Amino acid sequence: MKSSTITRLFSTAAVLGALAAPAVADDEGITLPGASAEVTVDYVTNYFFRGYEQQLDEGIIIQPGGSFTIPVVDDVTATVGTWASWHTEIPAGADGNLYETDIYASLDGSIGDLAASLGYTLYTYPNAGGNGVHELSASLGFDDSEYLGDFAFSPYAMVAVEIDNTNTAGVGTDTDNAVYLEVGGAFSLDSLTEGTFAEVWTWELPVVFGFSIDDYYTDESSGSNEFWGYTSVGVAGAVPLSEYLGTDEYVGAWDLGVGLAVLFINGDVDANLTDNGGSTIQVIGTVGISRTW
Repeated sequence: MKSSTITRLFSTAAVLGALAAPAVADDEGITLPGASAEVTVDYVTNYFFRGYEQQLDEGIIIQPGGSFTIPVVDDVTATVGTWASWHTEIPAGADGNLYETDIYASLDGSIGDLAASLGYTLYTYPNAGGNGVHELSASLGFDDSEYLGDFAFSPYAMVAVEIDNTNTAGVGTDTDNAVYLEVGGAFSLDSLTEGTFAEVWTWELPVVFGFSIDDYYTDESSGSNEFWGYTSVGVAGAVPLSEYLGTDEYVGAWDLGVGLAVLFINGDVDANLTDNGGSTIQVIGTVGISRTW
């Protein structure tokens, strides 16, 4: 999976408590105060996840997703969602074009400048027999805009633990309990576009480092743990489509997003890179639309 979101997380008690919150009727039907929903559809030029090149990296890759968020208590929300990766090119032996389908849930809260998340993600691979990965995650982020102003970085750290991995169990290194560490952030670039044609866009410079605490990245030859897996540096922009196609009354609250990322990959971990002649430097482009209700 996925996008550059910090993490996807879960709490059964929080979800049940939020579902018990009272609904409110208005002229358009029943609504839940503070609830929101989002849908996304992205086109990507190649699919890498945490520095690992995925199957079906040629042809057209479309990645739709959707999520629903509800309030739990003050400054705490619960989210459930799904995400998929659909590819036009399928290798021999694959069963259909749907490469990946994920289900995730999260519990997210904030105190002052700190934001924290806990949760669960199930990664499944339908055209490869449906084998899946179960993962628990935790993350902590910091809002540094008070200190860095227009160039805030919003740093975060996330730890993910594979509690079950039927894709690799019994094959080579035992990665059932592989532990992944990610640190990163995104510099705000909005102040650089003030007074230009691009000032209606929101721009940022995301930077991500992926590390292995225990057997998430392993040397393909020796099987030993490789601490550094990959680094990603890129630029991303988003703009309401109404800026170009008219008011929200006709277009709806859709956003257009574009991105370009350069990945620097540990070749000892993924030595079978197929693009760019096996290069450990990969360039990934993204174009997508999204809407939030």
